[in-house]
Amino acid sequence: MIGVYIGVGVAVIAVLGMLTSKLIKKQNRKNKDVEEIKGVRYTLGSEITKPENENVEGLDAKISYNKNDILIPVKEEKTVGKNADIKPGKYTILTTVEDKTQINIRLGGYVRVYSHGSEIVLAEGDKITPLSVGIILR
Repeated sequence: MIGVYIGVGVAVIAVLGMLTSKLIKKQNRKNKDVEEIKGVRYTLGSEITKPENENVEGLDAKISYNKNDILIPVKEEKTVGKNADIKPGKYTILTTVEDKTQINIRLGGYVRVYSHGSEIVLAEGDKITPLSVGIILR
């Protein structure tokens, strides 16, 4: 009889633990601009803020940098993957230099000109390299 009470108690504690865990995850998702599902990054909002004249060490650029942003310095190659530098998903490209609105980026072996604020979709295995100025992926 005591074994039945212990079993029921353990089951109740397990259910409460799962519910609490789900509530915490749901609350954390509400507080972030980015949601990660199975290693893939999904942006919940796409607001682009005006540069706030912040200086990032090593870039000497005036930029606005948010918590979930990915900073890529000039000529530094980053790999896209679930366990790599950048998660697969949709990003907004921002330049780190106020005067530059056009950015040369090598993606998938090809160099293309992107504009500040344009959107890009990065897939598993892509390699991205900014060639003209550093970029922020938001």
